[in-house]
Amino acid sequence: MIAGQEPTSALLAEIASTGTDPHRGGYSRHLFTDAELSLREWFAEAAARRGLTVEVDGNTNLWAWWGEPGASAVITGSHLDSVPGGGAFDGPLGVASALAAVDLLRADNFQPGKPFALAVFAEEEGGRFGRACLGSALTAGAVDPADALRRTDPDGVSVADAARRAGFDPAAFGPDPDRVARIGQFVELHVEQGRGLADLDTPVAVASSILAHGRWRFRFTGQGNHAGTTRLEDRRDPMLPAAATVLAARRTAAKHQARATVGRLQPVPGGTNVIASTVDMWLDARDDRETVVMNVVDDITAAAEAACREEGCQVVVTKESFLAEVAFDAALRDRLLETLDGAPVLPTGAGHDAGVLASSVPTAMVFVRNPTGISHAPEETRRNRRHRGRQSRPRGRAAGARPMTAFRLRHAWLPGGLVGPIEIEVDPKGIIVAIRTGGHFPDATHLPGLVVPGFANTHSHAFHRALRGRVHDAAGTFWTWRERMYALADILTPDLVFQLARAVYAEMLAAGYTSVGEFHYLHHQPGGKPYDDPYAMTAALHRAATEVGIRLTLLDTCYLSAGIGPDRTPIPLSERQLRFSDGSADRWAWRWRELREVFPDDRSFRLGAAIHSVRAVPENAIDKILSTVDADTPLHVHLSEQPAENEDTLAAYNRTPTGLLADHGALSPRTTAVHATHLTDTDISTLADSRTSIAFCPTTEADLADGIGQAGRLHAAGTPCASAATSTHRSTRSPRFARWNTRTPIVWHFCQPRRGKVRPAGAFQPGRADFLRYGQRPPQPRLAGRRTARRRRAF
Repeated sequence: MIAGQEPTSALLAEIASTGTDPHRGGYSRHLFTDAELSLREWFAEAAARRGLTVEVDGNTNLWAWWGEPGASAVITGSHLDSVPGGGAFDGPLGVASALAAVDLLRADNFQPGKPFALAVFAEEEGGRFGRACLGSALTAGAVDPADALRRTDPDGVSVADAARRAGFDPAAFGPDPDRVARIGQFVELHVEQGRGLADLDTPVAVASSILAHGRWRFRFTGQGNHAGTTRLEDRRDPMLPAAATVLAARRTAAKHQARATVGRLQPVPGGTNVIASTVDMWLDARDDRETVVMNVVDDITAAAEAACREEGCQVVVTKESFLAEVAFDAALRDRLLETLDGAPVLPTGAGHDAGVLASSVPTAMVFVRNPTGISHAPEETRRNRRHRGRQSRPRGRAAGARPMTAFRLRHAWLPGGLVGPIEIEVDPKGIIVAIRTGGHFPDATHLPGLVVPGFANTHSHAFHRALRGRVHDAAGTFWTWRERMYALADILTPDLVFQLARAVYAEMLAAGYTSVGEFHYLHHQPGGKPYDDPYAMTAALHRAATEVGIRLTLLDTCYLSAGIGPDRTPIPLSERQLRFSDGSADRWAWRWRELREVFPDDRSFRLGAAIHSVRAVPENAIDKILSTVDADTPLHVHLSEQPAENEDTLAAYNRTPTGLLADHGALSPRTTAVHATHLTDTDISTLADSRTSIAFCPTTEADLADGIGQAGRLHAAGTPCASAATSTHRSTRSPRFARWNTRTPIVWHFCQPRRGKVRPAGAFQPGRADFLRYGQRPPQPRLAGRRTARRRRAF
């Protein structure tokens, strides 16, 4: 083809047959293998055809210069190697796009005013020698060259030996400060390795940051032996603690809401009829907080050591690489945003050469939409059945998508505080895709006053609205209040629940709440018999939320006993309580799984779960609930609501309710403890350490005469705290009441884009476009994807 007429797709087609993997599918293009060396030759020839001067540095990275090399150079490019069985876009897309960009610039008779080069970095994936971004890390001085050269591949070949065989000098490996000093800025284009852009209907994005991430090798050592003649009791099989550690990695990641993956196990000697003597296992851990990554690895290491003790084995853990969270250069990112008008800003959990170089030079990244949302797998480019429908339709603004909606905000709450004016752009699905200053959108809808993200009511019992004005006529206790609540519950039908829920959800929306967590335990008919439609009550709440337009997280509640006996025997339910119960944890689990099929998660609904309390859910049932729901399912629980609960739990289990839940793994960042009124010092530390959130219901807690929990101490310990309204008072009273009684900042919660999940409050950022405008009475809520007429009908 003629230079200047080669699109990116044609360039990728030139290498489509290089490095295909017949066993795994996709591509296996590893450092210094025939496939990777062929790709180097292809790049050098393609660059030479364009008149670029190609050089190879001491770390085997390739540089193709347009003109003379020099200082303050503009560099772009990516990598050509792959993971085992990877896709065609991961790496080569950035290299091919850079070559195509040169063609387009040349066709426009462009001449660079600064030195300009295309870079191809070696061993970005770490697919052969286990060290990601090896070429850029060596150049930047981020890795010891002696350690790098000693690394071996699965066949025992070292980096040094492989380099020599490929014709490179390993003695030249190491920091290259003069080359780094030449770089004025580096921009890497890369396929997005997730579904962010596909879900946003947007073709490109600009990166904000890279999560902290690292790799660790776990070497389990036991005793190799014969698989047929060695009795089970005589074995020291390292595969067993390795397998236990794989499972522990998943549990630990869910506990910390981080990412942990075991993608590679290597037993030695590896025979089918041989008990392994050693097993090497590699762990990948990632999060946007470095401390969380380290906590995840520490917890997994502890689990591995415990599993080894049970099997008579040993484990040694070695950190092979780690990169702290990387924030890309803000000025360079903003220049890209000016050029890519309307592009969203997205973080990434994947490591890149641009992240390695970011500590030395200004770097930025541009992500290109991945239609399948899959990466590090052949399906990155394969049109499989699941994604064919998505790929066959035009996507994104350039492909004729529906127009965006823009708003101009006079004052808004951003991560840095109050700013204004700003503009936000919202896509047809109700997602904020861009936030910027300046007059980019002349037709933007003007919103005066102060605009903040919509609030979320973290704890609601919708049917309690009928108690309003009926529990305040005389002094009483939690127990007298509960009897009145039971009397109300006796007469409720699905239709009455729908009417009550619609009314209270409309009040919440008027008060500024745009999402609600409904703690739902009114499941069956009086006496406990299921309705003919066993999901009638859930359907009533779902319909009410849909008509009003508020986002609903339905926390389906397990409720099995009336209390705890001293010998841990559950106290049987009263006649009035039977309609709250499924009769057993197994039956609750079955109904919860069915609910998930009948009411699938979408933009406005998410199914969660709740442990009513430790007095209403026996110890073994807690385990059943946790094993039933997914690791990221929101989990709520009434905690230490009144002193009798604490006393009964201590008598039965010799632990506080907090301690009992912690021992069963029920406390984690996905958990919200409601009320938390009567806590010990140890309870407060346990809740903070597990990153469990607290939902205070100050109006209800005042009604019950037990007071509001220790919000100040919990907040100081780092526990996320929220104010909620359980519907016995108007929704606007709870936050004011909490403020009056504690003089402690109560952190509001609001809904971000994860399908209705209640998440900690924050400022505006790309995500669900639910927001609240102050400056009028009452404040006006605006919900993404909701019609104003629907809200007015609800009111």
